[in-house]
Amino acid sequence: MEVIQQIIILYLVAGVGFVLTKLKVFNDQTVKSMTTLVAKVGIPAMTIVKLQEVGDPSVLPALAQTILISFALLLIVTGISFAVFHKEETARRAVYTQMSAYSNCGFMGYPVIEAALGATGLMHSIGFNCAYTIVTWTLGVRLFSGKQKGAWKQLLNPGLIASLLSVILFAANIRLPGFINSGLNYLQSMTTPLSMLVTGAYMSKITKDIVLDKKMWLGCTMRLVCYPLLTLAMMLLLPITPLQKAMFFITMLMPCASVTVIQALAYSTEDAARMSTGAIALSTILSAATIPLLLTLMPALGL
Repeated sequence: MEVIQQIIILYLVAGVGFVLTKLKVFNDQTVKSMTTLVAKVGIPAMTIVKLQEVGDPSVLPALAQTILISFALLLIVTGISFAVFHKEETARRAVYTQMSAYSNCGFMGYPVIEAALGATGLMHSIGFNCAYTIVTWTLGVRLFSGKQKGAWKQLLNPGLIASLLSVILFAANIRLPGFINSGLNYLQSMTTPLSMLVTGAYMSKITKDIVLDKKMWLGCTMRLVCYPLLTLAMMLLLPITPLQKAMFFITMLMPCASVTVIQALAYSTEDAARMSTGAIALSTILSAATIPLLLTLMPALGL
């Protein structure tokens, strides 16, 4: 299957990031800088360029449909995860809930969706990411310690701004001038390799206590197996296109989201941030097996 071949290629690049981090070619500052570059430049540029490539505003109702379903799906998995881990101490509960509920829909999701489903699939992934950003920076932040002053400002990040801008341009059938589009194309071309190098760097952060944490394994099982299967079941019942169904399924196959680390550093403790990094490492390593395995279920969605 072509999708699995693309997944293998992406993990090979991640493996380079893993090795370079272990060899100390990449240090923490390097990884932080690459993460910022991808999140604030690469992904926004990719978002605008890829939606410009779709070029058919008639699919706008389907995009709106995707956004609404995304909100519903994210609220469902957040509620389930919170119920499962509600007895944990606040910071640990927040980490376990987020690591299981929220997938890496940007850093890993965008490259995989683009490889598997093309520009139109990525358009729907952008719609998912709009809902994801709103949920993670409102409900997700509250998981750590209730209301946080100024947390709403994080909603106005480059990723969400680019998503909203690209949808507006798309809906109005506005095409950017060629030289602007070319410049953005140069910037977006770095997104996939850099994001996978960063993913590999996170994989190198696995520690013994994370591996021995039973709740961490439960969270990974929910993230990598239970929620993708739940999503698959939901998609089989919904009257949407096979491409939309595939986007939701593939997105929910991704490992834990890096937003958990960012929020732990901003609103919780260093231990919570360390746990979050470990969750990303463990889930990303495990996903190298679970993603190809579960992708064999794709024909059930009509693709």
